[in-house]
Amino acid sequence: TGTGRKSSIINKGTITAADGGYVALLAPQVKNEGIVTAKLGTVAFGASERVTLNMSGDSLIGLAVDKAAFEASITNKGLVQADGGTVIMTARTASDLASTVVNNSGIIQARSISNKNGVITLEGGEAAVANSGTLDATGRDSGQSGGKITVTGGAVTIATGSIIDASGDSGGGQILMGGNYQGQGPEQNAKTTTISEGTVRPTWCSLSVLPIPAR
Repeated sequence: TGTGRKSSIINKGTITAADGGYVALLAPQVKNEGIVTAKLGTVAFGASERVTLNMSGDSLIGLAVDKAAFEASITNKGLVQADGGTVIMTARTASDLASTVVNNSGIIQARSISNKNGVITLEGGEAAVANSGTLDATGRDSGQSGGKITVTGGAVTIATGSIIDASGDSGGGQILMGGNYQGQGPEQNAKTTTISEGTVRPTWCSLSVLPIPAR
């Protein structure tokens, strides 16, 4: 819990967890300009006034935002890597809902390892989420399948320069942009989703985009 309106964590160095471990950066504003690695583990960025970490033994399996923070934001300009594991970036803001609370212009990588698929989740609540970097949940080695990439918020923007890939040698994974297929499932449904041409690579992947375009 933290009540500082402008409190922040800024990483410009290298943070490395032991294999299967976790790294959690929690503050109203979280910015990564360096390298954060947790092979077979979890990297979690949480931007809010109060966050609960969901643990299973010594493993971090997720986080819940309990109270929004004024001007909450998560920015990644560096490398976040959790091959065979999970990357979660969740922010909730109590300020202008039009603001971008999760913005990735760097590289977020959670490739499959030894049949353990990677998971990448960017969540912004009712606010905007933007990506102009790389989201990589591929399964590139022989026999590996792709993982899962989810980007949700009130407004989702996949900008020019983005690379979003969940393809795999033995089959692709799942990419959810703005919600699940036809608005079903537990994922939040975006009010608007904008995807620049050529940024998502759905080859051998299950790709869902919401809102569903009008026919």
